[in-house]
Amino acid sequence: MDDLPDKVRVDLAEITFGEMIDATEAANVADPTTATAADQARLNAAFCWVVLRRDHPDVTYTDALALPISRVEVIQASDPFVPPDASAGETPRESLGPGTLDPST
Repeated sequence: MDDLPDKVRVDLAEITFGEMIDATEAANVADPTTATAADQARLNAAFCWVVLRRDHPDVTYTDALALPISRVEVIQASDPFVPPDASAGETPRESLGPGTLDPST
């Protein structure tokens, strides 16, 4: 486990459905919406495991359970979009025109 990154970034919006199933099965949490604090800890470790195994296939769920919390950054899928604050000098992005998919057009 020495070759793992110093920080594990778990972006829940980037977890696939298959990884979600693997994580909930590994954590043995049937219903994440009613998860206890211990269930949440197991789920967070499982999410670390599915993210880490993308680049480190030998990593196990047990390895992920041993990760210090300080090495993990979890980005919630429901984090709201915060628009630029014009009063702080930030410039809002231009809106795309109707039917425009490419901002350069």
